[in-house]
Amino acid sequence: MGVSLKVATGFHPSWPSQGKFQVDHYISKNSYPCFSISLFNLYPVCGSCNNVKGTNKIDFLLYTSKSNTSSLQFYLAKESHGRFLISRDPNDIIIGLKSLQKTLPPGFSDFAKLFEIEGIYEQYKDVAEELILKAEIYTQPIN
Repeated sequence: MGVSLKVATGFHPSWPSQGKFQVDHYISKNSYPCFSISLFNLYPVCGSCNNVKGTNKIDFLLYTSKSNTSSLQFYLAKESHGRFLISRDPNDIIIGLKSLQKTLPPGFSDFAKLFEIEGIYEQYKDVAEELILKAEIYTQPIN
């Protein structure tokens, strides 16, 4: 099921664009048709992610009273900072991904592998590069 939502872009609030979202079922509608139209079983997702997910089960809860913290932790490899400052080569920046989840529930797919999260973050090395350079500039002692 597709849903069209008007959103403002980051450039200027009066420049509208359209986001195309789909509605996904947390509990499979094929396995449990009685939950196929339950509001608490539906959540908005981008079409690309929904197509990648397919019928795979992922450990994700949208509606919960518990603290909804991520089971993924990103980090900048320690050697990256120094190597990049010397070389200024973005390829020396190594962004790592660590899963904080000990084991997956039976029948569930690994979220990070399914959606190739580490590869997505690799595409944004320019942001890490900028943060490293700003940290270097703004932490210099003032004489």
